[in-house]
Formats: sequence, C-alpha cells, structure tokens
Amino acid sequence: MPLSVLPNELLLDIADRLSVSKDLFALTQTCKHFNLLFTPHLCAPSLQPQNATTPALTWFSKHGYSKQVSCCLSAAQSHLPLW
Repeated sequence: MPLSVLPNELLLDIADRLSVSKDLFALTQTCKHFNLLFTPHLCAPSLQPQNATTPALTWFSKHGYSKQVSCCLSAAQSHLPLW
C-alpha cells in the first residue's frame, strides 16, 4: 500500500516521530501532497536541534528553497511572544 493513501493524521504522526529534519525534507520532495502537508512541520521549532550547525532557515536560504524560507519565517513569527 502506498504511503500517500494513509490519512493525513497518520502521516502527521509519522512526521512527528522523525528525529532528523532531512528525512522529513526528503518526504516533502516526493509529491505535492506531502510538500503541502509536511512543510509546516519541517519549519517547526521542535525540529530545530539546539546544537544544529545549520538551522533549517539557513539551509533553505543557501539552497534556494524560497517557499520553505517563507514557511520558516511564518512559523517563527507565530511563536514569538506577544508583549
């Protein structure tokens, strides 16, 4: 059975269990549905390890992934404290 026929809830649960962001990024590149579904999770602060040498935003910027850069910026903005 193809992975793409699983319900989104199960796919998102799988994404939450991936500990390496490059694995999730690989999934976003397989089809449009996965790109739309997983890109917001890829930009989530929980996937940014404290000791990361290249945070996702920096990596996306260097490699020309403008959609993902925009997503990361939006995710960061939504996690800013409101004073």
